[in-house]
Formats: sequence, structure tokens, C-alpha cells
Amino acid sequence: MEKFWKTVNLLILLTLISTLVYGTFIANIFLDYKLIDYIGYVVLLTAIIVQIILTIIYRKKGIKSHIYLSTIFFIMTIHIYLKSTLGRCTEYSKKRNYFYQPCYCVYNPCSLSKEILSDINRLDSLTKVPEIRKRILEWNKANYDEPSLLYPRFETYRYKLSSTNYSVVVRIEKRENKYFAIKKVYNGTTGDPNLHPIISNFQLSKQTWDSITNGLHELNFWIYPTTDSIRYIHGYSCSIEGYNPIKNECTSKNYHCIERECPKDSNIIKMCDFFKRINGKNDL
Repeated sequence: MEKFWKTVNLLILLTLISTLVYGTFIANIFLDYKLIDYIGYVVLLTAIIVQIILTIIYRKKGIKSHIYLSTIFFIMTIHIYLKSTLGRCTEYSKKRNYFYQPCYCVYNPCSLSKEILSDINRLDSLTKVPEIRKRILEWNKANYDEPSLLYPRFETYRYKLSSTNYSVVVRIEKRENKYFAIKKVYNGTTGDPNLHPIISNFQLSKQTWDSITNGLHELNFWIYPTTDSIRYIHGYSCSIEGYNPIKNECTSKNYHCIERECPKDSNIIKMCDFFKRINGKNDL
């Protein structure tokens, strides 16, 4: 029996060593080499060294010592496996070659299509690039004197209609259970330093806010394709952006944006209409 437990202890030790070697040189078991990943490798290496030392010390101490060693390091092995697989399920949605992946862990609770997931991830990837974030910030400031919704403090939605001679921006925000709107009307080309928009600031009712946000949700704003392939020589463009501090239950994202030129999609027209009706007196 003592030989059996010695063998078990040896197998566990070899498993930990193979995990370290394979996870370091072939497939990164802890994903990216960040501080937390280095800590993971240090813990694994420390566990191996401690087990080797204890195995040598207790090799002639009897069966109980080997049972204790086997139990402790078996638990350690299971913990490492769980932390590198089930514990990181949401990170498996990225297209990378991971070490252990015994279960299908792609984050897709709403069973979205591959096309929708690809579109959402593309937008998310673009908006995380520092140069693009800076460009969006500067463009909004220069053309509309508007903030970027990539850096908001509150739940915010914004509608933009842009054409050669007429443009409108409507932004609504929720701040400490109060709802506000700002509307800017440009009778000319936005970005012109000599152009002064007509600006209206007012408070929204909760009913108006709920009507807009619920309407966007019902029309699947958060998973709607960001763009389409249709392009026009002349016409107008519109966009709707949204930021929510609480991540969307289907996409696990805080930000989404849809943009169209001369849209004919009835759902997008309905989304735009939510904002067009806001006037400060009779919001809906």
C-alpha cells in the first residue's frame, strides 16, 4: 500500500511538472503575460518545488506521510486545472490557442449568430485602440462639441443626423436617478467654426427615458449590426450610440454604436424617431 501512495504522489508531481513545462513553452495556460499570469506561474513552480522537497524528506516516514502529500497536492492540481479552464470561461471567446479547455465556454448566453458576434467583437476591438479612441474624441469635439461616449460617467445615448445643410444631435443621460437631454440643431455644415447651433437643455421624465431605452432594447439596439454595405453619393447619415455602466446581458459590452447612410431599415428609423420626438415640452 505504501508503494501505491508513493506512485500516486509521483504521478501528481509529474502532472504538475508537465503542466508547467507545457503551459510555458507550448501553450500559455495563464493566457497573457500580465502580473496575474506571472503570479500563477510562481504559484505553480512553488508548489512543484515544495512537493519535491517534502517527497524527499518524507520518503521513509511511512504511509500516512505519502497519503497526506498525495491529498494536498492532488487538491492543488485540481485547483490549478479549474483556475485555468472553468475559471476563465469568458476569456475563451477570444480566438486563441489555450492550454486546457475541456468545456465549450464561449460567452454567448443569448445564442447570437456568428455574424453578430463577429460584428460586436470587431467594434469592441476597434474602440479599444488608443489612436482610434483619441480620433473619435477629437472628431466629436471638433464637429459637434460633444464628448466621446467611450469615456462616459453615466448611462448615455446619443443620436446624430448629419447632412450638408442640416444636422441634429440629441444626447440623453441618466444622472443619479434624474434624466437630462441636450439637443443641438445646426443649419449648415457641422465643424464650421462660424456655425453656431441652436442648443436646448432640459430634463426628461422617467417615462420618456424608459420609453426610449426600452424601445431600443426591444428593437435589439445592443446587438444590431454596426454598419451596412450600402453607400450613397448624396444624402444623409445617422448614428445612434449607447453606453451603459452595466454590461449588456447578451454581449457583455458597455458600448454599442450603429451607423447608416440614408437608412431604409424600418427598425433603425424607429430608433431614430425615439430621439427626433424629444423637444423639451412634449417628449413623446
